[in-house]
Amino acid sequence: MTLRNTFGLVIPLLAGSVSAAEPTPEQLEWLESDELTPPEFQVNMGELEFLATPPDKPVPHSDNTFWIEPGTLQNGWLKLRQCHENLDPVPELEVTYQYQQMRDLRIVENHNIGHAEVIANSIQMTDLQRNNRLCVEARIRVFYKEGETYKLINGPYHRRFLDGYYPYHVTLRMHYPAELLAAGAIQPAARPGLTIQRQTGKLTIEAWFEGRLMTEVIFHRQH
Repeated sequence: MTLRNTFGLVIPLLAGSVSAAEPTPEQLEWLESDELTPPEFQVNMGELEFLATPPDKPVPHSDNTFWIEPGTLQNGWLKLRQCHENLDPVPELEVTYQYQQMRDLRIVENHNIGHAEVIANSIQMTDLQRNNRLCVEARIRVFYKEGETYKLINGPYHRRFLDGYYPYHVTLRMHYPAELLAAGAIQPAARPGLTIQRQTGKLTIEAWFEGRLMTEVIFHRQH
């Protein structure tokens, strides 16, 4: 999934696109006063750079929860809940999902958004205000078996304005049956700006960054 508007915000999960209408003068003034327009020498051109200290101003946050169930190991389908916060306050925004296999897409939470509805594999929104929040749920087939291991890949995540990339906050929460799977190698590895928390049956990755982020988690079958 990708979020994109005419101001350059791009928030992808796997693949997709978003478009927005032209902003009002008040919305454009807010966007221009935000960190989206720093001096040219500060612009990130796409190279991944983790932020050891999060920005002072609120930035868009994508909070993703995946439920890997016993049946997922056989058919690759898992449940996704995805929440977006601090989307740009624009008159219109479209979120289009381009998964090869996706079903049961529905909106479960909508705050400070005038109207939001599901049309095919997309979310159509109008009248987005500040401090907004949108949550959706769906079933997606993105869990792949490779020999005795399984792989869950996400990305690229990025937030783009014109030709530059700007701060973005992503959280990935993965719930899995600990009696069947064990979480193995994770890429990228933990570092300042990227934390990894391992618990029995749960894995959490949280990243603050600029540029383009891909994540890969390997799961091993428990015998």
